[in-house]
Amino acid sequence: PRCFAKAAGLWDGVGPLHFSKTFAPESMAFESPAGATPIPLYASLRRWGLLNLAAPSLQLSFKPSNDEYPFSVKPDKVLSHRDVMGFLRYQYEGTEFDLTKGILAGPFGTPFRLEGGPRSGQVARGIAITRTLYSIIAHTGPQRQLAWFAMDTPTTSVYVPLYSRSGAVSTVYATGHSSEFSRNSASWAFNFVNNFMQLNY
Repeated sequence: PRCFAKAAGLWDGVGPLHFSKTFAPESMAFESPAGATPIPLYASLRRWGLLNLAAPSLQLSFKPSNDEYPFSVKPDKVLSHRDVMGFLRYQYEGTEFDLTKGILAGPFGTPFRLEGGPRSGQVARGIAITRTLYSIIAHTGPQRQLAWFAMDTPTTSVYVPLYSRSGAVSTVYATGHSSEFSRNSASWAFNFVNNFMQLNY
């Protein structure tokens, strides 16, 4: 990356190369789509939350710019697949950004927010949101390789193991399409649970 950054005129070669600041759009001004109001908290809050879950001893303070965080951190402990499941369900509980608190959480403390947000300002985005389609955690090692798979959003779903040596999966996990409702599909079952929970989270 260093030679490409210099050749493209993105980096002068002095000091360490900061990958994000060099190759990524300026996070505080990035518009998606073009002409839209920048929403830097969309990524920076999630990064802050995950890094602090992995290494709480660092006590990383929140910064609105995604570029201000380290590329990675050394976890304070060996992380299990259950730790990572918790990471993917995290809604900043116990912090000033706790999505289960405040007027936008409603009377029942739902961490999910309406899409689109307000006309000005920003609404925090959780690690998982209500429109998450699925989640996969790759669990590898010399003894076994498997994927922990959750249909719909991890917050209201269940992770099931998919083993690499299996020749097939349960029919309910191999059935269904997002545009056609089916009672024989795990995807639609978990989607229903997610949506029904919003009535009284």
